[in-house]
Amino acid sequence: MKKKLLLSLFLIISLLALYNDALAIKPGVVRDEYGNPTITAPTNQKLFELFGYTLAEDRLWQLELNKRWARGTLAEIFGTKNLPDPFGNALATDQSRRLRGYTEEEYLSIFESMPQEIKEITTAFVNGMNRRIDEEMANPGNLPYEFKKLGITPSRWSVTDSLAMTSAVYRRFGTTGGSEVSNLTVLQRLLSKYDAETAWNMFDDFYWINDPDSPTYIEKEGENNLRHKKFKKFSDAAEAARYAKKFSGVSQAFEGYFRIEEASGKFTTALNAPPMTGATASFLWTMLPERTVEGYPMMSSNPQMGYEFPSCVYEIYLKGGKGFDVAGYSTPGRPSVSIGHNKDVAWCQNTGMADVVDIYAETLNPNNHEQYLYKGKWMDMEKRTEIFQVAGGSPITITIYRTIHGPVIAPFPFDPSDTTVTQVYTWKYSHWLKEPTNEVGFLNLNRAKNVYEAVAAVRQIYSSHHFGLADTSGNIGYIQAGWDPIRPEGTDSRLPLLGTGEAEWTGEFRENSWAVNPSKGFISGWNNKASPNYNNPDNSRYGKFHRKIWIERAIQDNTAMAPQDMEDILLMMGSVGVGGTNAGILTKEILPFISKAIKTVPPGDPYYASLNQALSLLSTWDGLGLENARTSTTVKVEETIFNTWIGLMIKDTFQDEFQGIRSFTSYSDDGFNVLLHLWDGVLSPLPVSRNYFDDITTPAIETSDDMVVKSMKEAIDQLTARFGTADISTWNAPRPTTAIVHPVIGVIGSFPTQNSGTYSFITELKPKGAEGRSRYPFGSSGFISMDASGNPVYGPHVFDMMPLYINFQYQSMDE
Repeated sequence: MKKKLLLSLFLIISLLALYNDALAIKPGVVRDEYGNPTITAPTNQKLFELFGYTLAEDRLWQLELNKRWARGTLAEIFGTKNLPDPFGNALATDQSRRLRGYTEEEYLSIFESMPQEIKEITTAFVNGMNRRIDEEMANPGNLPYEFKKLGITPSRWSVTDSLAMTSAVYRRFGTTGGSEVSNLTVLQRLLSKYDAETAWNMFDDFYWINDPDSPTYIEKEGENNLRHKKFKKFSDAAEAARYAKKFSGVSQAFEGYFRIEEASGKFTTALNAPPMTGATASFLWTMLPERTVEGYPMMSSNPQMGYEFPSCVYEIYLKGGKGFDVAGYSTPGRPSVSIGHNKDVAWCQNTGMADVVDIYAETLNPNNHEQYLYKGKWMDMEKRTEIFQVAGGSPITITIYRTIHGPVIAPFPFDPSDTTVTQVYTWKYSHWLKEPTNEVGFLNLNRAKNVYEAVAAVRQIYSSHHFGLADTSGNIGYIQAGWDPIRPEGTDSRLPLLGTGEAEWTGEFRENSWAVNPSKGFISGWNNKASPNYNNPDNSRYGKFHRKIWIERAIQDNTAMAPQDMEDILLMMGSVGVGGTNAGILTKEILPFISKAIKTVPPGDPYYASLNQALSLLSTWDGLGLENARTSTTVKVEETIFNTWIGLMIKDTFQDEFQGIRSFTSYSDDGFNVLLHLWDGVLSPLPVSRNYFDDITTPAIETSDDMVVKSMKEAIDQLTARFGTADISTWNAPRPTTAIVHPVIGVIGSFPTQNSGTYSFITELKPKGAEGRSRYPFGSSGFISMDASGNPVYGPHVFDMMPLYINFQYQSMDE
C-alpha cells in the first residue's frame, strides 16, 4: 500500500510539474532576421491557432490559391484570362482535381473519424487563419496585391479545406503507379508490328519488373518483406497477347482524360502555383555516429518540389502544447511539419515506390451504360453532378461516375448515352479516403522521441514515400510508407486489370521495407528502389543506372563525416545534371565502349580529330555539369558533349525498332538502362531479347561500335551548328536560369539553375538535442502590397532568403 501511495504521489508531482511548465510557456510569436517565426503557447489550441494566424499573415494569397487548387475552384478567379501566359486552362485543372477527389460529405466523415486531439489541432489551426482573414476583411484596403489585381477577396477556411489540402499534396507527391494504360498502348502497338513472342520480349526488355543491380535505400538489414508474393508473368507470350486484346479502343477512350491532364499541366506550369509543378525528385542521406567526426548522427534532406512563387516551403518552429518542440517545413494550409526535427528525432521524405494505383477496365451493361459487370451482376454506378464556375464565362456542369474501384476517368466526360462505348476505365487508389488522415501520422511524427516511435508514426501515413530517420540516441532508420496492395496471382501489375471481379486486390498489403542502423553505416536515396527484392511500380523502371549513385559515391568512402562535409557534398550535388542528364556519373563505366568504337575510326576520316578530342575530354571528366555551383556561369563542355551524344545514342539504337510505337527522340533513363543491359551482354541479370544496335531499316548488321560512332558524329554536327564553330573547346553553353514566375504578375526574377532541394536542410543529432540549419528560395513571406499606381511592392522578407539559396549558405532552423 505504501509503495502505491508513493507511486501515486510521484505521478501527481510529475503531472503538476508538467502543468506548471506548460503554464510557464507564454503565447507569442518571435521572428528571426529572415522573418521565420517561432511560435510558443501552453496548449495545443493556442499553439495551432497562433500558427494558423501567423501563416495567414505571411501567405494569405498563397492560402487562397492552395485551397482553390485543392478544391478545384481555380476557374472561379482565373477563368481563361488573368494569366501572364495562359496556356491550358483553369477549368481543366479543376476538373482533374474534382474527378478523383472527395465530396464535402466524405471530408466531413474523414474528419469525424480522426482522433479528438487531431480534430482539435486542425480546428484551432483553421480558426487562426480565419481570425487573420477576418482582420484583413475589416480593412480591405490593406489586402495583398493579388486580391486587388483580380478583384476578389479572401475566403474563410473550414477544417475540410485543410483536409483537402493534405489530400491534394499527397496525391501530388505520394501517388505512384497508374501508368498501366500507357504500358498497354506500347504492348498493343508492338503486337500490331511483331509476332507475339517478339512483341512480348521487347515489352519485357523495356518494362522490366526488377533489376537486381539497381541501387537501393537499404540492403538486407531489418528488411521485412515476407508478405510480398513473387511477381508472376503470363505463362507465355500468346497468353499475354490474348490478354492485351481484351482492352479495345483504349487510345480513343483516354483522349478526353489525357486532354484535361495535359491542359491542367500546362495551366499549372504557367500559373506556377501550388506544389504541383516542377520536379518531384528528392534526395537524402543520414549517417550513423561511427561514420561521423563528432560521434552523433547527421542527416541531409533535399525534397525537390519545384520553384513556384510564393514558395511551397513555410519554415516554422512550434514549441508548447502537448509535447511539440518541432522545426521544419510545413506546406501552407496544413498544421503539421512535413520535414524537419524535434529535440530528439529528425526525419525527411522522398516520393516513394509503393504501387498504390491500378487502372481497372469496367464492362458496361449494353442495355444500361450506368451499370457495370461485377462478380456476375450488373451494378449501378455512383454519380454526382459537379458545377464549375468560370470567371467571365458560363458555368460548366459535368456528371462524375464511380464504380466499386473508383472514379471513371475514361472516357471523360463519360456519356452513358454513347452506345459505341463498351468499356470504361476507373482509377483505384489504395489510400482512397485515407490520405487526408496522413496528418495523424505527421503530427505523431512531430512528437516522436526516437527512431522506433518515428517508424510507428510513419506507418500511419498511407501515401507512397521514403522516410529517412535519425535520433539523438545514435540511431538512424529508414521506412517506406504507403499501402502497397497485393494483387491476385496471374495478373500483371504493368497492365490494366479487369473490373469484373476476377482481378480484385487480395485485401492484404505488402509490409514495406524498413531498417534501423544498417551495417554499412548510412542510408541514402534519390527516389530509387527501396530494397533489392522490391519490384518496380508500373510507372517506374529502376535499373543499373539511377541518379542515386551520385549520393552513394559521394558518401560511401567517408568514414569520418564532418558538418562541413555535408555542406560540401550539397554544393557538389548542386551541379549534378545542370545542363543535361544525371547519367554522367557512369561515364567511366561506359568509356571502354566509347573508346573501343572511336578507335575503329581511321585517321583519314573527317571526324577523326573531333572524335578523339571528345574522347580525351570525356576520359578525364568528373560527370558534373558545373565547375562550381556557386560561381559558374557556363556549363562544362564535357557535359554538353556527353548529354548530346547519349540522347542520340539512345535514339539511334532503339527508334528503328520502336518507330510508331514510342519515341526515343530524347534521353530517357530506361533507354540508358537497356543500353547498359546490352553492353553487359550475358552478364546482365536482365539480358535483352535482340541486338538493338542493328538498324532494321538497313541490310547491314550494325554493332555497338557502329552506333557509338554514328551518334557521336551526329552530336559533333549538332554542336558545331549550335555554337557556330568546330572548335570543341569553345562549346561552353551558358548556365541555365530558373525563372521566378508569379501567377498574377508574371516573371518577377530568376536565379542560376542548381540541382538542390526546394527545402535543403542539415540536422545534427547531438546528445543535448537536435540542431538544424536550412536554406530555401525566396523568403518566409509572400506578402506583396499595391502602391497608388497599381504596382507591386515586395515586403522585406519576400526575397531575403534568396542569397543564401544561391550561395549554398545555411541559417539556423531553431529558435
